[in-house]
Amino acid sequence: MLNTVLNYSYPISNYKIDSFYKMAKFIVKNLLVLLILPITSFTPGSLLKKGTALVEKKEYEQALPYFEELAMKSYTPEALRMASICNTKIGDFEKAEQWASKLVTDERSSAEDFELYFNTLVDNARYEKALSVLKEYNVKGLSGTKLDALTNEPDFWKDYQLDTCFHKISRMSLSSYRSELAPSVKGDYLYFGTISTTQSERSGPGHSMNLFYAEIKDDSTTAVRKKTLKETNSSFKDAYINFSKDGKTIFLTKIVKEKKLTQLYYGKSELIKMSELNAFKYNSVEHSVGRATISPDGSKLVFSSNREGSIGQVDLWMCTVDDQGNLSGPINIGEKVNTDKNEVFPYFVSDSRLYFASEGHVGYGRFDLFYTNIENGEFQKPVNMGNPVNTNADDMGICYSEKHDKFFFASDREGNFDIYSYQFKQPANISNDPELVAGQKRGNADQNSYFTVQVMASRNPKDKAVKIFKRYMQGKPHVFALVKEDVWLKFRTGQFKKKEQAVQFATNAGFDNYFVVRMTDDQIIEKIQTN
Repeated sequence: MLNTVLNYSYPISNYKIDSFYKMAKFIVKNLLVLLILPITSFTPGSLLKKGTALVEKKEYEQALPYFEELAMKSYTPEALRMASICNTKIGDFEKAEQWASKLVTDERSSAEDFELYFNTLVDNARYEKALSVLKEYNVKGLSGTKLDALTNEPDFWKDYQLDTCFHKISRMSLSSYRSELAPSVKGDYLYFGTISTTQSERSGPGHSMNLFYAEIKDDSTTAVRKKTLKETNSSFKDAYINFSKDGKTIFLTKIVKEKKLTQLYYGKSELIKMSELNAFKYNSVEHSVGRATISPDGSKLVFSSNREGSIGQVDLWMCTVDDQGNLSGPINIGEKVNTDKNEVFPYFVSDSRLYFASEGHVGYGRFDLFYTNIENGEFQKPVNMGNPVNTNADDMGICYSEKHDKFFFASDREGNFDIYSYQFKQPANISNDPELVAGQKRGNADQNSYFTVQVMASRNPKDKAVKIFKRYMQGKPHVFALVKEDVWLKFRTGQFKKKEQAVQFATNAGFDNYFVVRMTDDQIIEKIQTN
């Protein structure tokens, strides 16, 4: 999770950038006004009171010392709980787990405390341990979106592992030491926001967002970074944009710092002046509205908001659009998609499929990317896009270039937020969906196909493991092919008519961590994990 509670009224000058989504991973270190009086001089009651007051202001980093001091003194459930929550808020997930692990050993802990511990384990990619805690949930009678899903799909984290033979994910070269986020496609160009730190004598350290674009190349890891929009450093500062699928309409989400919320504007995509954009009809000083997306047929407009009537903290809402362009009133798209947490960054890739990011549905940790299909006018149960598209970090803000057949999204899996490309390579002779995960059933195989054993793969021909492997194979009665695929060096051996023959061969040879690949015409059509 970016945080447990995504509140649009949260000041942008606090630890996370972007008051609407708080995407940026870095933390702005504020000077704590705790030097006036040592924390240790406070009584337990005053520690709790002061920490709680700071949490109510969303000042989690300032509140944390009070709760940790109290937790070390008394180990009360409330102190442990808040120490864990505050650490999650500021991005220290290891410490959050440590406090939560102490919390669940207290006989006074609640079912919600086990859920908190479960979430910290997932945030740290400790999935097996999280499953063991899930059994405690059942004992305590806790239920919820994630828990119900895992009860029905206990092998979720294994079943949704993408086959890397077909799914290629690359960090784009436009990524810098700053945080890049909120990508959007228009034609041959990828637009995105970049966070930079600021310093003001009046308000102290802060951050702002500038808009950039880069040309999409055939090799999506390379791009030339350019600044965009003439008003980037004035009215378009602290904003991010996205476009309709045809590229003719621009949606601009403006971060209004003084009001501590975001507002939505739209207009023709060639417009470059804020004054030429239209304010969204349902903007309000009471709540935030952000990143709208419109279906290719122009009939449905979906946006994120914490407006009154939200099921969780931030929900996805929809307006229908008539032939004259008039909007209906916003309708919550429903409990199948929206949870008690946050659903953000919607994106239509077709009239019947909507992508978005959520921290409420079961996933690999924090925000994950999902899609939901629309059938008979209703949004269906969301599908997790799988790992490694999703990780235990924050993965969000997805868009798609039909021309280049690539998705683009933002992730902080390597520290700061970077832009990643994701491309699905269709296996030969299979009619499949690009987002279907490994383990789902494929169609009828080509009768001329065969099975082979892949023993290892490496991106580096000088890899120590490769050298050891070659040395191990010397003198053995097996001929191995070194196959270069997508910059991977893959070692395969044998051709068998049946999967069982390939497995037996690999077992007899004593291979570790191998898997069987089904091929035809030297193309992979199925990968079968076996060891």
